[in-house]
Amino acid sequence: MFYGRKFDFSAAAKLIAQRSAQKRFFLLCVKIISGKISIKERTMANSNRIERVNSEIQKILGKLITEEVKDDVVHNNLVTIVGVRTSADLSHAKVFVSVLAPNEAKSEVFSHVKRAEGFLQHRLAEIIDLRKAPLIELVYDESMEKGQRVMEIIEKLKKESK
Repeated sequence: MFYGRKFDFSAAAKLIAQRSAQKRFFLLCVKIISGKISIKERTMANSNRIERVNSEIQKILGKLITEEVKDDVVHNNLVTIVGVRTSADLSHAKVFVSVLAPNEAKSEVFSHVKRAEGFLQHRLAEIIDLRKAPLIELVYDESMEKGQRVMEIIEKLKKESK
C-alpha cells in the first residue's frame, strides 16, 4: 500500500520512461542549440581531424627525411612522402614513400629509408602535438612510376596516330 492506495508499478515505469525520453530529447535540443554536433557531423569532423593529422605527419616526415636523416644514399636521391593513411583511432599510420632514382637503385634507396624508420618514429613522437604518436609503417608507393608509364603509353599512341 502506498499512502492508502495500491502502487501501480507499470504506471510508474511508464512515467519514468516518458520522463527519461523527455530528458534525452531536451539534452539533444541543448546540444543542437549550443553548437554541439550530431553523430553524422561528428564522424565528418573526425575524418577532417584525421586528414589534418595525415597532412601534419606528411609534412613532418618530409622535413625529417630531407634535413635530419644522415644517410648519403637517401640525400643523393629524391625521396618523397606521397601520402599518409592513419587509422581511425590514430594508433597506426601507413606512410607511402616514393623514390625518384634509377630503377636498379630504387629498392636500395627505399631500404635505407626503411632503416631510418625507428629514428623517424622517435622524432615524429617528439614533434607532433598528439597525446600518443601513431606507429608508422613505411610502404613503397609505385603510383608515380605507374603514372609515368601511362604517360609514356599516351605519348606513344599520339605519335602512332599522326
